[in-house]
Amino acid sequence: MQIQAILIDDEPDCLDLLNWQIANYCPELTVIARCPSAAAGLETIRSAKPDVVFLDVEMPFMNGFQLLEQLPEINFDLIFTTAYDRYAIRAIRYSALDYLLKPIVAAELRGAVHRLLEKRQDPKRQNGMFETLLHNLRQTDPQRIVVTNRDGMYYVEIPQVVFLQASNNYTFLHLKNQKRILVPKTLKHFEDMLEGSGFFRVHASYLINMAELANLHKQNGLSAVMSDGTEIPIARAKREQFLRML
Repeated sequence: MQIQAILIDDEPDCLDLLNWQIANYCPELTVIARCPSAAAGLETIRSAKPDVVFLDVEMPFMNGFQLLEQLPEINFDLIFTTAYDRYAIRAIRYSALDYLLKPIVAAELRGAVHRLLEKRQDPKRQNGMFETLLHNLRQTDPQRIVVTNRDGMYYVEIPQVVFLQASNNYTFLHLKNQKRILVPKTLKHFEDMLEGSGFFRVHASYLINMAELANLHKQNGLSAVMSDGTEIPIARAKREQFLRML
């Protein structure tokens, strides 16, 4: 069964290109509508009931986020398409929703569709991600992220994270309640996501919450003692910047 998609973007060239890319690289998808505005997209979502929506973020009169706020629930999968907007992408990352940066390249589109096919096994997941997105958009300083792994989806309050630890291409989130969550994302992914939220990369393998720093040890180099008692080495190249942050 084909997955029915609608495309929403105020730029005709972007609509045409994405439609062509889906036709040529994504045989699982059928584009049933191309909408040149958020208002047209909203009407089409309500009438056509698509399986997936490719939604531009920046549009005149009503942007992609404002469109979503008009819907009582999200009963379709959602992939954002956007030019680089630091705040918008940060909010989308916090909610674990998928996005494509313009100009969209075929390999990234295929990756997004592959993840879409995996996520369709759990239709409730998308609505929870959407709710987190809107929650964080209303906050001047977002406080919640969504992380997913093979066990499910977790809503994590950022102040509850003590530190993050790299494990190859995975990351352990160490929380205040002594819980650990293993996520199939690199530490660099979280470093970018949490920029400006009080976290600092003290070592190639560690990103710490500066608010959870309890003490410093200076024996055999400098190390950070966290609120849960974990002692984390501070790389020599990071020491000066770390001390300036203090």
